[in-house]
Amino acid sequence: MHEAVAAAAEPCAPRVAVLMIDLDGFKQVNDTLGHDKGDLVLQKIGRRLHANTFEYDTAARLGGDEFAVVLRELREADDVAAVAHRLREALIRPIDIAGVARASGLAAELLLVIESDRLELAFQPEFSLESGDIVGVEALARWHRQDDGDVPPSEFIPLAEQTGLIRQLTRLTLCKALDEVRAWRTAGIGVPVRVNLSAQLAGERSLPAEVSALLDERGLGGDALVLEITETAVIRDLEAATEVLRSLRSIGVRIELDDFGTGYSSFKALHALPLDGVKIDRALVNDPGESSQQLLAATVDIGRREGLNIVAEGIENSAGLELVRRLGINSAQGYHLARPMTSDAVRLLLGLAGVPAQHGPSH
Repeated sequence: MHEAVAAAAEPCAPRVAVLMIDLDGFKQVNDTLGHDKGDLVLQKIGRRLHANTFEYDTAARLGGDEFAVVLRELREADDVAAVAHRLREALIRPIDIAGVARASGLAAELLLVIESDRLELAFQPEFSLESGDIVGVEALARWHRQDDGDVPPSEFIPLAEQTGLIRQLTRLTLCKALDEVRAWRTAGIGVPVRVNLSAQLAGERSLPAEVSALLDERGLGGDALVLEITETAVIRDLEAATEVLRSLRSIGVRIELDDFGTGYSSFKALHALPLDGVKIDRALVNDPGESSQQLLAATVDIGRREGLNIVAEGIENSAGLELVRRLGINSAQGYHLARPMTSDAVRLLLGLAGVPAQHGPSH
């Protein structure tokens, strides 16, 4: 590669360009499939680069997940963009590696869905158990496929985490959710929107500034957003996560712990992380066993002692609703109260019939 760059840089050489390629999410390939599969991916990437460049060009791996391509004999500057587009299209195609073609194929398709803004949101209201009013609305990402059926969140969200797409997926979800809440605020409804935050992103120090910018672009304060942290057991840098969450709270964003009560890690997080509330896991709410009922009551008591807002999720029937009301839980959501719905339907439920959706930042 060094020789190719040196030769291309000679005074008499024709027009030349160097393309740098960084593979997003390659670490997750090694971590989840093993280094042997990672090596196969790199080999196939290299072959695709060679197959989509001319014989007088040079494609090589620089190290890790980085490649470079030296383009020679360019006629126009625009030729560089054309080659870059061709290489990108070649690299995002699925790579079939020993039975994981569906995951590699879905990851490539998910990237295109995100980049083309084809992800949809469903909205599930959360109701106060004291007044019955809507006190929050959770935004839920949905991936609808015309030919092969929908991909459930239980499949594409872990896939996004494994392939490094979770940041892009979260940003798109935040943008769409905040666009929706801006329409509510414009019409005088102060209900916040809830968005799930992967534990992988909880320690990213750039997150508070990014969230603040998204809010500012839409003329919203931090009180318009609640971030629900999931999978606390996989938070690798607790110190960084604590700093990030405190920064988010400082701009008014509420932080709540999702799936609370499902394991020791969630109880430990109460003392380790700066939180405003907890959402009790549906498994506790819907288990009629005596031991589960006792654990549910103890879980609520712990949350109350910490001064946290307590939300129950997964309310499936009137018995479950009566149980969480008797325990003094603040609010609840679930199919018995309201199923996930379209933005039009949730606006109707909020009393905003006829209020149009608002897309993109305000200016």
